[in-house]
Amino acid sequence: KNRLVVDLSADYRFSSPKVYEEWYGVKHTDHERLYKAVYGLPEINREEIKGVDIIANPGCYATAAILSVYPLHKEELLDGLVYVDAKSGISGAGKKLSAEYLFMNRNENLTPYSVNAHRHMGEITDFLSSELGDRFAGLMFCPHLLPVERGILSSTYARLKRSLTDEELREIYFDYYENEGFVNICPEGVFPQLSDVNHTNMCSIGLKSAGDSVIAISAIDNLIKGASGQAVQNMNIALKFKENEGLV
Repeated sequence: KNRLVVDLSADYRFSSPKVYEEWYGVKHTDHERLYKAVYGLPEINREEIKGVDIIANPGCYATAAILSVYPLHKEELLDGLVYVDAKSGISGAGKKLSAEYLFMNRNENLTPYSVNAHRHMGEITDFLSSELGDRFAGLMFCPHLLPVERGILSSTYARLKRSLTDEELREIYFDYYENEGFVNICPEGVFPQLSDVNHTNMCSIGLKSAGDSVIAISAIDNLIKGASGQAVQNMNIALKFKENEGLV
């Protein structure tokens, strides 16, 4: 009898063993299941998630970044590189004991790390390239460590193929996410903050037009929508439970 596995590691998130090995520096030893696994971003892959045996739960930065730009990709509006500036709470680093994560070093501090080399950058690029092919020009990514417990605030900057007003931008996102219970599009002139989403499975997105460019700001709880909450959401879909069962 088949069993459902929702895997929170990066082992099944990539389109091929080669791409995984490039980013993680170790040999992938389970090619068969890698090709069977579905990338578990429900707002994009809901139909593919239904009834599968292996779901690759996305990374936290990847969740925030992909959800903030995907509607523009689908509408073929992005023109050139996408720039993501993201900030995460300390819990994103896990429980490992290291001097750089001690209170005395994190308090009143903001630190960039793994600049344009973070492993989630590979995940974002691989997924969008696999989905959109040549329409995805590439990514520049700079993560930062915030002196807070949890949460991710991701600011994405991109040039568009045509100018859009704030209203037109929000209409595109509303059309794409209108039936998504865990995505909130902020009112015009309002932008998300960590306190809006922490301890929930929500992703909140705020948008600002700059003529032929856009700023898309997303916020999630890295431990819930960026990890275990999204895993529960994926499980609910795969097993045909109510999608919001056990989630807030």
